[in-house]
Amino acid sequence: SLGLVAIAFETEFERASALLEEAMALQRALGDTTGLARTITMLGLGAAVQRDHRKAQALHEEGLPLAREANDGLAIALSLCLGAIAALIREDHRQVRELCEEGLKLSLQMGYKHAVVLLLQVPVASAQAQGKPVRSARLWGATEALREGIGATFSPIERYFYGPYIAAARAQLDEERWEAAWAEGGAMTPEQAIEYALAEEEEEPPA
Repeated sequence: SLGLVAIAFETEFERASALLEEAMALQRALGDTTGLARTITMLGLGAAVQRDHRKAQALHEEGLPLAREANDGLAIALSLCLGAIAALIREDHRQVRELCEEGLKLSLQMGYKHAVVLLLQVPVASAQAQGKPVRSARLWGATEALREGIGATFSPIERYFYGPYIAAARAQLDEERWEAAWAEGGAMTPEQAIEYALAEEEEEPPA
């Protein structure tokens, strides 16, 4: 828990890493597969937000089988999110979509509303990275509406990682176009937002 706070709210990556490594050693000794899967994913997310996609990918590959072994739906969803972020950093957008598809469908089915928000943010960034600012704006509007609906905040670590993607998409559109796309996304239901996030990406006219 201290490691999660250090990552998500304090962006103290070295301290978080030390705490999570300590937790992992204890969980291995206790045979706590569920806890270990979640801690590995938290460590991987710390690596991912520092854009160390190799470490993030390795931890995704280690944690996902453990999460499946423990049959821990939340750990599975979070590990899929980690893998999608690692794919985003290395610009493998097809892999982003595939991992988010499994994670989003699982999260919706299980009622993991916070995980839906976490997973939807990856296609927001992926769209911007592929030069699709309108799509990015729509997805961002949908994500923000879902976040507000569950009373969640845009945490410091999310702002740290996703802020540049959002700013880049917004810079490509005039205010009216950005606000219109954002509102379109905000009007989507969770199911519609997920369907849109996973749909084949449409061509966009020049910004």
